[in-house]
Amino acid sequence: MKYEDKLQFLMQAGCGEQDHSGRSLLDHLIGTADKLVEMYPKCPEYLVDAALFHSIYGTTYFKPSMVSKDERDLIKEIIGEEAESLVWFFCNCEHPRQDNIMKLPVGEFQSDLLKLNFVNQEDMTSHRFSKNRLEYYNE
Repeated sequence: MKYEDKLQFLMQAGCGEQDHSGRSLLDHLIGTADKLVEMYPKCPEYLVDAALFHSIYGTTYFKPSMVSKDERDLIKEIIGEEAESLVWFFCNCEHPRQDNIMKLPVGEFQSDLLKLNFVNQEDMTSHRFSKNRLEYYNE
């Protein structure tokens, strides 16, 4: 499925209207995928897809689920099984997420989740910093 079609699915699922830390969830999902490509330019497409869908089922912090957990097969059709397995783990991982990822066997799955977790945090941090800076200069 093309990138534009994946974005269309996310919009139809309501990600554009769902608030996420002062912006839309869609903005955060795109920001996380963009940050991944920026920081890991040779990362595989399945990992970019995982970043783009990383909280579609909701997480332990971000409670709204944009699709039912019964719709895993649909998400697998859209982003592939490898990406969806990362998304599923990410959405269901208890906090502290980093510590729980580190408990997984060393390998590609763990490495991908560490990257995904890192770029998720980077996107959230950079957005908060930019928002705070904008508010500071507008006062």
